[in-house]
Amino acid sequence: MYTCTNGYQSDHIPLVTYIATSILDAQIRCPQTVKPNTKKPSKVLQCPVSAMDHQTFASAILDPTNGIIQKLEAIQKALGPLQREAEDFLTGLDSQSAKTTIRLNTLSQRPTREVIEEQAKSLTDMLDAANQVALQVCATKTPSTSNGRHFANRPTSKRRQKLAKQLHKLKCIKPHLNNPTISPDMLMEDVLDRYTDETFNNSGKERAGLIALKDPDTYIIESSPEMLTSIVHKFYKNALMSINTKTGNYQPEAAPRSYPWEQNDSPDPFTLESHITRNEKKGIQDRPWLHTSILDQAAFHECIRSLSNNKAPGPDGVVNEILTMRPTAMRQTIHALFILMWATGITPKAWTKSETVLIDKGIGEETDLSSYRPVGLANTLYKLWTRMVNNTL
Repeated sequence: MYTCTNGYQSDHIPLVTYIATSILDAQIRCPQTVKPNTKKPSKVLQCPVSAMDHQTFASAILDPTNGIIQKLEAIQKALGPLQREAEDFLTGLDSQSAKTTIRLNTLSQRPTREVIEEQAKSLTDMLDAANQVALQVCATKTPSTSNGRHFANRPTSKRRQKLAKQLHKLKCIKPHLNNPTISPDMLMEDVLDRYTDETFNNSGKERAGLIALKDPDTYIIESSPEMLTSIVHKFYKNALMSINTKTGNYQPEAAPRSYPWEQNDSPDPFTLESHITRNEKKGIQDRPWLHTSILDQAAFHECIRSLSNNKAPGPDGVVNEILTMRPTAMRQTIHALFILMWATGITPKAWTKSETVLIDKGIGEETDLSSYRPVGLANTLYKLWTRMVNNTL
């Protein structure tokens, strides 16, 4: 018997050789030790905001040392004549037909896009300054993001929680029912007792979150920020790819429709119309303009009151509570800008940008991108603007 260098006995003398990986042109990837993200999360306002914090914030806003009141006066001075020009344009539309879209093309003899972007930039800077003051003088908290969750769980009744837990338990134990060690005479309670500890062994552990992903092409777990960005971009680019080519022209005049029920050989032909289009065929023009709702300050303040609290902010970092705590003069500047945007039909480009956050579902493998749910976080002013437009329509 011969004892080889690997430590076992054999009746043959093995031939052992070592070949460098450089000669084989092979690349061996060593698993990287992924450390959880220890970056300290930023502070957010403590919700709900107390009445004392409301008073403190109102006093701090009026403090000249913060520079917010000076920015407010400059914005009011610039928006005053622009607002009057836009209101005169909108009220002058009452004598014209509302069937076609009419927009204001210039403001103070300047292109509307340039004016809207400039005023929106000034208003956003003032709102950001107010947000920084609120974080200094109001009660704040540090959101817990150790488990990858960036949202507050919705309240659920105890009965629903119990049923959901039982259903989840049955789903997890279902693969074990085909185990040959389980006899048909065993009770379900015994099966649950046997496999509950095994199945829910890791249920109490916190998930690390999005720190590594499996590349669907190479099946290699990547942890570098560049590779994570590439994997996420490739995944959602393919998932959200449009089937048809986008042209941007979707009006009936630019893209004529051909509905099945409007064909001559249709068994049940009919025409889609409303009471407005029906009256227009008779020569009666009763299509109303919608700018009256935009000019209404009560409708604007109602949109602010309807904003939900304790919501994650967008790229601007401003939460909805800042809008509800702002003085009346600051709200009027926002309303004035909204009037300009409605009259010109222009939305600031910076407002349309959002951040997409991947929230861990709490199930599935953490390295699988399907275990995360994408949530878009829009800017606060953009959410307020879209809500007012939606209420107007």
